[in-house]
Amino acid sequence: ASHLQTIATLTQEVKSLERQARLTDKKAGNAQAEIERLQSRVDAAGVAVSDAQSETKLARQQRTMARDELMRVRREMKSVQQKLDGISLY
Repeated sequence: ASHLQTIATLTQEVKSLERQARLTDKKAGNAQAEIERLQSRVDAAGVAVSDAQSETKLARQQRTMARDELMRVRREMKSVQQKLDGISLY
């Protein structure tokens, strides 16, 4: 009878270990899914940063072009003003 008792006890322990293994597998699967979800968010954030850097670069270029245009217009205005000043009014 003691062998049967031992077999029954071992069978219960095996079943318990199998349940724990399934639970561990499920937790590992959930953790893997969470890691993939977070990696996806990290990737998206990286793309957003890259886009923002591109927009910043473009904005700097546009600002430089606008500044250059402003200086050209000021030079032209100064030139026109000098011509006007050179015209004598009778």
